Amino acid sequence: RYKKLITLWQSGTQLHWPGFQLVESLICLCLTPFLEGCGPPGPLIKILSGIHLLQSERRKSHEAEVLKQLAEKREHEKEVLQKAIEENNNFSKMAEEKLTHKMEANKENREAQMAAKLERLREKDKHIEEVRKNKESKDPADETEAD
Repeated sequence: RYKKLITLWQSGTQLHWPGFQLVESLICLCLTPFLEGCGPPGPLIKILSGIHLLQSERRKSHEAEVLKQLAEKREHEKEVLQKAIEENNNFSKMAEEKLTHKMEANKENREAQMAAKLERLREKDKHIEEVRKNKESKDPADETEAD
């Protein structure tokens, strides 16, 4: 009944149908007890050992594929994290530059306003001084006229 299946296994044909691995396992489990104590190993034992070897190779291949996928996923996560760190650093740098520029502009405006206020004070002082001089120069003349 399983002769065709065993022949396909020997030829290395890849069999893909539902439950195939279960059939493989059943062949190994069902035939192994009958082969124990039967004398020298025959071709059936070689077939069964070949099936077992192919099963372990398939399992190892699957494990290697899973490990490869995990490594790729880990590498991708590392790249994403690195990109996020770079973007964060760039954002911080840009924010710091913007803040520095704004602070410098505020300082320049404050200094300009202070200079303008000082200039107005100087002009007021100058005007007060002129008024005082005018008043002093008019006062002695007013006294002479009053006499």
